[in-house]
Amino acid sequence: MADIEPKPICNEGRQPELDIARGLAVIFMVLIHTVEYYWDWENAVFDKVANFLGSPPAAPVFMFLLGCGIIYSKRSTPGQVFKRGIKMLGLSYVFNALVYVLPYAISALVYQDIEYIADGWTQIYDADILQFAALAFIFFSIVLALKMKPWLVVVTATVITGVGMLLNSFIPEVDSNVLQAITGLFWGSHEGSYFPFTSWILYPAVGYAFAYALKRTSDKKKLYLTVSPIGAAVYLIMTFVLLNFYEWDLLMDGEYYYTQNIFFNIMFIGFVFMWLGICYALFHITPKPVMRILEKFSSNVTIIYICQYILIIYIEVIAFGDEAELGVLLTLALFAVYTVISYFASIGYKSIIKKRKSKKSANA
Repeated sequence: MADIEPKPICNEGRQPELDIARGLAVIFMVLIHTVEYYWDWENAVFDKVANFLGSPPAAPVFMFLLGCGIIYSKRSTPGQVFKRGIKMLGLSYVFNALVYVLPYAISALVYQDIEYIADGWTQIYDADILQFAALAFIFFSIVLALKMKPWLVVVTATVITGVGMLLNSFIPEVDSNVLQAITGLFWGSHEGSYFPFTSWILYPAVGYAFAYALKRTSDKKKLYLTVSPIGAAVYLIMTFVLLNFYEWDLLMDGEYYYTQNIFFNIMFIGFVFMWLGICYALFHITPKPVMRILEKFSSNVTIIYICQYILIIYIEVIAFGDEAELGVLLTLALFAVYTVISYFASIGYKSIIKKRKSKKSANA
């Protein structure tokens, strides 16, 4: 029997709706991080809004688009993706030391309180979003090396998620700090395990499969008119079901959100598909200058993420003694300042790197 010919590629290059979704995701991350460190938690309405914006359209969308990026990246050989994962894993711990250990050490000197060092040191092996991204790249390097079909990637990730649920149930805590640094990367074995691999890998796996289809569809409008309503229905149904077992706030933040099970995955993946349809519609009415800004946020996401966290934590820990309690308006003002500074810092950094590469090429 002759092999079935694969569908031709129709959508190459940057996809504007994905840029909008990723750009908004990183902006919402800056918002929720600023709120977590500075806000006084006095306004119930703001609490609900901030937690929602910092949840479904932030990390779940970002993780989903990580998988899309594997399909659309020009550097997606198994070796390149594996090397990227290893580099990011190393960077993630440098990041932890830079944003957790160092500012608390400085505060210990400023405030003459040794407890600051203890507070920061315990966070050096936290499993945050950069650690997850690193492990996801390593996972996809194996996927690419084995030439796995997209459906098989989703099935494999689903099995991994199931294994993670078992580990979270039967080994919820690991006492050894050394073991925590390893196990926390894979399941929620300690309180600093925010994005364990088994709880979040389904997002980039489904994103990988979706991008494979997106790249080959000849009618994007029809695709989004199909997947977005289905996603909305799944999101609403799963939200209704889960609210019978969890309070709303627990769906958006906290232990159950970070070490989420497959039912949370399904709920938020439904949201992602709905959200991408909205972003596709937004692209057609978004002014070009705004679109260019969102593209920059999207393409510079890692640098912006690092910059905003450095600003947020250093200023809160050193200037406020890790005890900031600001009102809504001041918190939003800081969010705007941190977002703008991180945005222009990322552009400046990219410009310097580009000039260095040009100089190096000219001297070669």
